[in-house]
Amino acid sequence: MALGEFRLKVNYFYSLTPREFVNTERGIRKHEEILSQERWIMTRKIMWATAFPHLKRVTEHDLQPFPWDEIEFEGMSVEESKRLQTEAEKVKEFYRKQDEIKKSQSI
Repeated sequence: MALGEFRLKVNYFYSLTPREFVNTERGIRKHEEILSQERWIMTRKIMWATAFPHLKRVTEHDLQPFPWDEIEFEGMSVEESKRLQTEAEKVKEFYRKQDEIKKSQSI
């Protein structure tokens, strides 16, 4: 997989730690996913441009929706929003204290 599909050099492959290899794999897969999405979007644009004269009021997204077009957002209540905000503040405070402890130990 690494030498064939990812086209890594042998020396480079053997110099990677398992963590570095996993990060490399994730990066390559993400890049391939982005390229695939771009190709699908171009295909949809061509399809829409071809069909546009024969259709009325149809957008590209209506003609061929993709899962990555829109991120679904579920509205949350005000109480839930406040709870998440206070939880985030607690986490920030915790890490601020951790940073202070590290600074005092390093001096």
